[in-house]
Amino acid sequence: MHKRVFVFVVILFTSFVLGCGGTSGTSKQSRIFKKNLGHCMRPDFFEVVDKIVFLKYRYLEGSNRRDMTTRIEIYTEWKSRSPFPDEIAIGIVAVDSKITVSAKINSGQTRSITTGEADYTAYLQAENRVKYIGKEENWEPGPITKDAKRYFNDIVFDMMQDFKAPY
Repeated sequence: MHKRVFVFVVILFTSFVLGCGGTSGTSKQSRIFKKNLGHCMRPDFFEVVDKIVFLKYRYLEGSNRRDMTTRIEIYTEWKSRSPFPDEIAIGIVAVDSKITVSAKINSGQTRSITTGEADYTAYLQAENRVKYIGKEENWEPGPITKDAKRYFNDIVFDMMQDFKAPY
């Protein structure tokens, strides 16, 4: 009797461990990267997005830009890139990245809109879609690994260096 229970427990434990592997055990890693870029003026926001995201990092603008008075959202198309070493280590064979850059007017700034002096807070959000070994036919949401964070943080750093103080 004890031998059957032991065998059952071993099978159950093994099934649990193998079942938790999922997509290479990436469940602890975030799927969205988001950073505050700081304060900017409206014209600076567009200039920096063009210069850094589109020209330097070669992302293409998506067709769904939202340019409202109090909020701006610029989306990129998915951009193919080579997997980073830590992505390869978890079985990723293909990666596309997508960036959203947004700016929200700061409270008390609505009167400054007409003069072009409104102060906005800008954000960058990034995500990956990936293909894993043996599952190359389908894209699925991908993790933001340490190497991917470094890559997106480089973009954030470059953008923050180019924003001009609004004062």
